[in-house]
Amino acid sequence: MILIADSGSTKTDWRIVQQDSPEIIAFSGTGINPYYTDKETLIKQVQSEVRENLHEEPEKVFFYGAGCATDAGIASVKDFLQEIFPTADIEVASDLLGAARSLCQQEAGIACIIGTGSNSCVYDGQSIRDHIPPLGYILGDEGSGSYLGKRLIADYFKRIMPVEIMENFKASYSPDLDTLYDNLFRKPYPNRYLAKFAQFIIENANDAYCTDLVYDGFLEFFERNIKKYPNYKNYPLYFTGSMAFFFKPVLKELAKTSGLVLKKITQHPADGLAEYHKNF
Repeated sequence: MILIADSGSTKTDWRIVQQDSPEIIAFSGTGINPYYTDKETLIKQVQSEVRENLHEEPEKVFFYGAGCATDAGIASVKDFLQEIFPTADIEVASDLLGAARSLCQQEAGIACIIGTGSNSCVYDGQSIRDHIPPLGYILGDEGSGSYLGKRLIADYFKRIMPVEIMENFKASYSPDLDTLYDNLFRKPYPNRYLAKFAQFIIENANDAYCTDLVYDGFLEFFERNIKKYPNYKNYPLYFTGSMAFFFKPVLKELAKTSGLVLKKITQHPADGLAEYHKNF
């Protein structure tokens, strides 16, 4: 039995795969990031969210996650997973490699994530060959939920937001500066806090102001990430993540005007990862 996890900053999607059965068990839990949460808390979290779904001990665990792009992050996650699953063969890798394997399987392409954060890489069908760092919600993450949420809340307080949208936003969130500063500077996961406002953009996707925000954010993602790879036009494009999925038309338009082939957009990488590890 194989246990697979795709963990972003907001949530973790788990899949259980039996190689001799077509059935795939799917469930979700809290996001896991070794840089934000201590080992004991992570062990308790995974035990409570995963154990009830397991009917036997996994032989292999594949964990793809935010915070797993460095040796220190990989070691930290592997350490706590090994305590939970002591007999399992455990592989820990970045959520970006997970997205590439999920989207491209064994084909070459530029794999992109636009969810709570954003990221991209050139994938050769087996491994990541080139990578432009996303730089996080402060310096980068263009087009992501945290990026668009940041723009949205800033436009509200700077009085840039159109009046009708401003009233709707106020009714939905009752924003105030004390709460804003508390979540940005005192509480953990400020990127999650900002990303929650992106739901407002999804719910008002037909409004011109919201559409323009998304277009500008995705355009920045193309310009500052995809188009900085050498020979980027030689690769097909793949996207995964909530923002990419909900705003497919914008991505299709930008790909077309950039002269790029857009092959696939998915909401979650986990199903593609289940397919990948079942087949390879």
